[in-house]
Amino acid sequence: FAAGATEFYSVLHGFPVIKSVEELRKIEPKKVKAKDFKFSAYHPMGTVRMGEDPNRAVVDRYGRSFACEGLYVCDGSLFPASTAVNPQLTIMATAHRVGRRLAETLST
Repeated sequence: FAAGATEFYSVLHGFPVIKSVEELRKIEPKKVKAKDFKFSAYHPMGTVRMGEDPNRAVVDRYGRSFACEGLYVCDGSLFPASTAVNPQLTIMATAHRVGRRLAETLST
């Protein structure tokens, strides 16, 4: 709130959105149990659009940045959107493809 936040979403299961420091102070730490915490993790993907048009994409089909010479992206951000399952194998395959293209480019 000191930095300008207007809402705070707690990781405590069933706890309402907190809209003030006063509401935050109402949490009684001694009453919170481990089972009350709700944690989750996400695979942020889809933030670096691939394409051939620099006006509509961040990188080309091989992960080469249009804006920063020598920069290649080869992670989950190249995906069109988040996947429903762990994408590690696809990320590795994509990184391999980008790396192979980069190696070919550098050896010529």
